[in-house]
Order: sequence, then structure tokens, then C-alpha cells
Amino acid sequence: MKLGLKDFYDGNSLISAYLNGAVSDLHVESFSKENLLNKSDSRDLGEESRTILVDHLIHQYKGVETSELTAENIESLRSKKTFTVTTGHQCNIFGGPLFFLYKILQVINITEELNQSQNDKHFVPVFWMASEDHDFDEISFI
Repeated sequence: MKLGLKDFYDGNSLISAYLNGAVSDLHVESFSKENLLNKSDSRDLGEESRTILVDHLIHQYKGVETSELTAENIESLRSKKTFTVTTGHQCNIFGGPLFFLYKILQVINITEELNQSQNDKHFVPVFWMASEDHDFDEISFI
């Protein structure tokens, strides 16, 4: 059984409202499988940008033990039929470590579901750690 975002945020009314589409005036499109597939139809990164992306990822992973699937996913980004589903995290005081793990697991689950339903596209999970934010003034007090 796969757990989705709704399972983790059952008690949070704002997040539940967002996931159920009740606050659509606060965002452009709701989060859904259909919208992800529609967005992928309009995305075209271009061969040069894909090469730069893959080369940088290979460089970043140099010296790091990775799974065969991770290496395959990185290489698959060269194809114009491969798309990323990206989530990220900026360290904060209110999210907690469990929220961090939920976000990673959710993006993996989403890509697995998309890959099972699509024959002509491949989806790769990407986690972006917003670690370059060094604004001490922003985080030095509560």
C-alpha cells in the first residue's frame, strides 16, 4: 500500500484544503496526475541543456556510491522523453525531519505511478536540497 500526501497531512486543514483543490484561488493549477502529464507535454528542455544537466549530475555523484537505478535515471535524462518530478526542502524550524522523508518518499511514489501508466514517457524523481540559503539574518532568531 502506498501512502500519499493526503495520508500524512490528514490533520492539517490548510494542506488538506490544497490537496483537495479547495484553495484553487491561491495557485495556478491543482496537484494531480493529470496536470503533471499535461505539463510534461509542454516541456522541452533541449538537447544541450539535457547534456549539461546530466554531466553536472554525474560530476556531483562522482565518488558517491549510487544504486544502478540512480545511474540509469541520470542517464535517462538525456532523452527528450524523460521528465523530472522535483521536490525540495529548505531547512526550517517547523518542518521536522519526518516531513523531509515524506517529501522524498512522495516524489518517488509519484514517479513510480506515472511510469506505470505511461509507455511513451519516463519520469525521474529529483530531490533538491536548498542548502545554498545562507541568510543568517533570516534564520538567526525565532
